[in-house]
Amino acid sequence: MRTLPPLMITWAACAVLSRADERVARMLERLSEEAAAFEQSAPNLIAEETLVQRSIKPAHRRLRPRSVSQQQPHTPEWQTREIVSEYTYAAAPGDPGNIREFRRVLSVDGRPVEESRKAVETLAKSIRSDDDQARLRLLQAFAKHGLVGTITDIGQIILLFERRNLQRFEFQPAGSTMIGAERCWIFRYEQLEGPEQVTVWQGSRLMRAKLAGQIFARQSDYLPIRITFASVVGQDQKAIREEAQVEYAQSRYGSLVPVSVVHREYRNGALITENLFSYSSFRKFGSSSGVRFQLQAPGGSDK
Repeated sequence: MRTLPPLMITWAACAVLSRADERVARMLERLSEEAAAFEQSAPNLIAEETLVQRSIKPAHRRLRPRSVSQQQPHTPEWQTREIVSEYTYAAAPGDPGNIREFRRVLSVDGRPVEESRKAVETLAKSIRSDDDQARLRLLQAFAKHGLVGTITDIGQIILLFERRNLQRFEFQPAGSTMIGAERCWIFRYEQLEGPEQVTVWQGSRLMRAKLAGQIFARQSDYLPIRITFASVVGQDQKAIREEAQVEYAQSRYGSLVPVSVVHREYRNGALITENLFSYSSFRKFGSSSGVRFQLQAPGGSDK
């Protein structure tokens, strides 16, 4: 796989960029402000997440061998699953800048898995833990509900564009469009350096990839209301292409929150999985959820 050389773009260099294209500079300023607000607000929020996944069922091998003449062409069989979860964000103790998604499943295809209060309590306990394995088990449990190609850490994709991270990306204007009743500027971005940001669960292993995509900013005030990405993991026929689109809206808690995520996974150019996430009822831990949510390391004090 070709590697791109690192390109260092400091915030001071954005001043030069602003002379070439003021729209890019204004977009980056608003985008980084919203990312900072999200980092402060998101770990105190919890919501209900509904995932509807449409995917090709994994092929099962027959135990009895068949002759070539008896073999029939394999016709992909599609399945649809619906999973409802309590959903939140948290930073690992000792690493406050690394905010991740966490969820606890409430129901699968309409069948309850556990009561909501118990789910929130278990979720909060796992997130407070400084045991990475405990948090990984939450992801594994989510992936084991018959899902294919589960993807995580997309709702907080805006955090990629915190001010300290802008040097890792290249930005270019790419026209304008309408999103609903909003007229938006479009900006392309490409990740040139830094750690891979997308986590994809495939069977028994996690895969990560770098990103490229588009940012849609409202023309009136440059508020980012949609962020897309595409990434490729692997090469040639083993390559897996991931595409996603995140819609954001302002919340009453002083930051953007995700409204929906559309994710699609392709292999050999063919769609194999489509994940449709939707979010509702964002609320604060400790108030409407009934759980005091803290991310203090052992021995830390509550505030």
